Amino acid sequence: MPGLRRQRALADRRSESRGGRRWLVAALLGLGLLGAFGLSWKLGLWRPAPSATLRIRTPGGEPSAGVEVTFFPAGFGYSQPSPPPALGQRTLNGPELVLREADFGPDVGRVRYEAPGFGIGFASFAFGAAATEIVLRPAQTLRGRVGEPLWTWMQGWRCTGFTPVAGAEVVLMGGGEHGLALAHGVTGADGSFVLDGVDGQLDGLALRVRAPGFAIAHLEVPRFSTGASDEPIVAVVRGAAFDGELRTPPGLSPTSLRVLARGLPGVEAVPAEDGSFTLDHVPVGIGVRLHVHGLPKTTAQLPAMAKVGERTTVTIVPAGVVRGQVVDRVARRSIAGALVFCGSGEAVRADADGRFELAHVMPGAQELRAQHDFLDGRRRKHQQTGQTPVTVLGGQVLEGIVVDVSAN
Repeated sequence: MPGLRRQRALADRRSESRGGRRWLVAALLGLGLLGAFGLSWKLGLWRPAPSATLRIRTPGGEPSAGVEVTFFPAGFGYSQPSPPPALGQRTLNGPELVLREADFGPDVGRVRYEAPGFGIGFASFAFGAAATEIVLRPAQTLRGRVGEPLWTWMQGWRCTGFTPVAGAEVVLMGGGEHGLALAHGVTGADGSFVLDGVDGQLDGLALRVRAPGFAIAHLEVPRFSTGASDEPIVAVVRGAAFDGELRTPPGLSPTSLRVLARGLPGVEAVPAEDGSFTLDHVPVGIGVRLHVHGLPKTTAQLPAMAKVGERTTVTIVPAGVVRGQVVDRVARRSIAGALVFCGSGEAVRADADGRFELAHVMPGAQELRAQHDFLDGRRRKHQQTGQTPVTVLGGQVLEGIVVDVSAN
């Protein structure tokens, strides 16, 4: 009997040992799966597509329906017209409007909203952030004047008044000189203008004025209400105009493009069918680098600078498109959000799979560069960079290019 008891005890210990090993293996597998899920979440593989929520309410707090919401790019740049073209529109038919980044793209982040009986306004939002609350307010009217300063010598030059400027285009911008157009008006013979139907209690409002023969002008506007005694006066000074010609390849109409003055938002021109254009409202005494907006992906422009007294020629040539992926050189995984650029062209951001598309790449031997900034667990900043040489032909779409990056 003692021997039988010892055998049973030994068998029990073996069973407990096997059970413990099973639990250990299960725990390790669980931790591994959890770690893999965490890594996938960090890389964006399992994370749901980011969304944004807009909640638009009346002053009393009640949800509002029937509000027209127009979407615009989140940022601005010298290659974009100002105000920017709209990217889409939705109608709010419930208490809130949910937007998905997958539907609108990562560069959408500003909206203009309008509803009958309320003032037109604007707001910014971000995908993946808290809901954006928008309160509709009564429409207000802004009155003002546009004039050319009168200078008098009184122990120094002083402005003693303004000469009215008639026929000037006045735009109320939401978000400053790079913002969205909320209201338009034209000055009368006395230089006065009236802008109706806007929310005057918003921050970031500005006036843009373009008058024939004058340089473009911008003026920040504080909050206002109908009947306010202080009317803004926008001072304008004499400007310059540049004549030019846009030369395009066969099949590309110049009228489908815009010629922009880099660094001067709002100074732009649409060429005629023969390619001729006049760029007005340019401040006197500055050089203007020209940029053509709206080009097809397989075209690019040669550098062009407008000069006083010279007719500027802007030439469009066949170019290439490069598509590829940014990859970690060591871990061999894709890098989401990396910036990719070529030469002096604008950078593009890689998507969640590290894929990118660079358009308007000049023909010839080029070098693609990628840069990825990130924070480690201790919130320390790190950077990965890399470059890859490519040879691009005019009209070519180059696929499958890999840009390896590694830590500096």
